[in-house]
Amino acid sequence: MGCAKSPHETIPNSILFLGHTYASDSTIDQRLEQLDLSGFEHIWLGGDICDNTDRKKATLAYLSEYLSIEDPLNYWALGNHDVASDNYDWISKKTGKPDFYTREHKGMTVVVLNTNLVPPACEQMEAQADMFEQVCDTISESSHLIILSHYVIWNHVKGTPNLWKRANANNPYWEFRCGNKRSRFEDGMYDKLVEVQKRGVQVIFISGDYGQKEKSFQCKTKEDIWFLASGIDYTNKYIPDSLKNTAKDKVLALYHLPEQRSLHWTFLDLDSLLESQSHFFK
Repeated sequence: MGCAKSPHETIPNSILFLGHTYASDSTIDQRLEQLDLSGFEHIWLGGDICDNTDRKKATLAYLSEYLSIEDPLNYWALGNHDVASDNYDWISKKTGKPDFYTREHKGMTVVVLNTNLVPPACEQMEAQADMFEQVCDTISESSHLIILSHYVIWNHVKGTPNLWKRANANNPYWEFRCGNKRSRFEDGMYDKLVEVQKRGVQVIFISGDYGQKEKSFQCKTKEDIWFLASGIDYTNKYIPDSLKNTAKDKVLALYHLPEQRSLHWTFLDLDSLLESQSHFFK
């Protein structure tokens, strides 16, 4: 995976979540190119992986090399920059996955949303909404329900801080069903997730459109639902000058313990990860 190699051993059930990783139309942040990702068993993507990901098929081949996008258990919540050219079929063919889907693995259910869908894509919006509701209505055996999205669509949930000036470009007014304002996240979707949480399934929502203004976010609501956001931006152009030396890019690492029905996570400094890897080459 990628061009950098090291003696890292893959940690079973370890996951690296990456968002907003682009450096150009067709490349990711050079630090990720240099980072040996083989220590993580799975890679989850929160969108905006390149600045214009679907403009050239060659870009998808490049992402396959570095991020293993074809792996069945590597998930990708598409960002607006990923489908700027509307070549959904290219991405689906390369990854072997549709633009929204549900997967279950080792007792953990993951729902991958496409938050780029807006009218007139009403048929796809309805299909995605039906998928989400069916999962929420039927999930029972899984220890966790993980929702992956690009946009921060949960900004108006009571008990969470306002991320309007903190997320890259959050989308709290996104409608889950076509032309139905009552289908915004804080209305119908959140109530469904609360029902799941009450049944003893831990709900965790992770969004990837982050990193330009703040480097990480986590918050638990009074209903015990977790919201996480993680993304990087090597330019730091939106960070105040007074913070540029301290605002370090972070990535989200998760560790799933299926036997214990638990999931742990931490935000890791990307530069420190790369530096610690370099010691292997000395």
